[in-house]
Amino acid sequence: AWLGVDINRLKTGLIWISVASVAIFVAYVVYDRRTRSA
Repeated sequence: AWLGVDINRLKTGLIWISVASVAIFVAYVVYDRRTRSA
């Protein structure tokens, strides 16, 4: 039971980390483009 809970928690954590990484990357690219064009 504990193993299943840990795996589910790990999957959820990886998904959140992936989403956060993509969001930060997109925000950085947009910010970089704005500062360069300005």
